[in-house]
Amino acid sequence: MKIFKKLFAVVLATLVLLSAIPALSISAMAQSVGDILPKIESIIKLSSQQKVLYSAVTADSAYNYTIDGDGNATITKYNHNEATVYIPSEIDGHKVIAIGQSAFEGKSVSYVEMPDTITSVGNNAFDDCTSLKEVILSDSLKTMGISCFANTAIESITIPKTVTGCPNANINYNRYTINGVVYSICAGPFSKCEKLKEVIFEEGITKIAIGLFAGCVGLEEIVIPDTVTEIETSAFEDCFGLKSVDIGNSVTSVENNAFDDCTSLKEVILSDSLKTMG
Repeated sequence: MKIFKKLFAVVLATLVLLSAIPALSISAMAQSVGDILPKIESIIKLSSQQKVLYSAVTADSAYNYTIDGDGNATITKYNHNEATVYIPSEIDGHKVIAIGQSAFEGKSVSYVEMPDTITSVGNNAFDDCTSLKEVILSDSLKTMGISCFANTAIESITIPKTVTGCPNANINYNRYTINGVVYSICAGPFSKCEKLKEVIFEEGITKIAIGLFAGCVGLEEIVIPDTVTEIETSAFEDCFGLKSVDIGNSVTSVENNAFDDCTSLKEVILSDSLKTMG
């Protein structure tokens, strides 16, 4: 609508200008307007097409998905109940770049492998997949939503060096009970993962993203690689089981609340290059 109003104003201004020139006949003016109007309609139509998202279902009914303006697919729902899932890199000719919010939530999957086309995993995407033990993340993964793997049985995870953020992990919370007492813990991607004991960081990783392991109650020890220079806000907040941390010698900054409420933490080896601590 805003685009139409702007273009209409251009047409109106053109008409005023044309009316001020005696040499132009009424028919010439009409012809000029006639030339402009199809272009206006074309621009409006193109603008609408760029914003339109449409939904579809794969031929085997395994996935619901949406298509963005660039023709890329986001999986919005998994409809089957297979234990082993190899997420496709392409659906009906469209590159799969994201797993949407709650797409697999509560499913009985035990193994998931993502293609390297995926750059984003949405909020609660695999939340409460209590049988999920192993996940192979995309090498191109950038963002992980809150609780995207919360309350799963994952035992080990390899974090790609491309991961840059877990937005809002430290301002959203899950309920977690210890010895009959209910706590509110950060809703990081691996929140409430009691069995997650091993974390492997891909070689070359340079930062531990905001909220990446916030609320991961299973972690007991962490070794930060020497390639890492920054541990971001709330990266390990509410890791109640964390006992030992070895911070690599390239780390220069540990941001606010990075290890807040790690109530079992007894041993920390700081970086020789550390400059700032939040």
